[in-house]
Amino acid sequence: KESIYFKRYTNGYPIPEVNVPLILGFAKMLGINTDKIVYDDANFQTGTERIIDYCKKFGCDEYLTNPEAEEKYLDVKRIDVSVKR
Repeated sequence: KESIYFKRYTNGYPIPEVNVPLILGFAKMLGINTDKIVYDDANFQTGTERIIDYCKKFGCDEYLTNPEAEEKYLDVKRIDVSVKR
């Protein structure tokens, strides 16, 4: 599976080069002052594996998600942190 860092828009720009500044700009506009981390590793097969890695790497003890996540990509039984819906 190709990492998002290597995917490109039709104009040739890598997706993160366009999206990350937009996301950070919107967060600033909305007054969201939490730490932001840009992190990608394409070595995961599932969304759950990626979430487990993020939580371990950044010392998370809680994962916030929407209720539909379990139906789409999240295997809650595999995650060692508290999952809040």
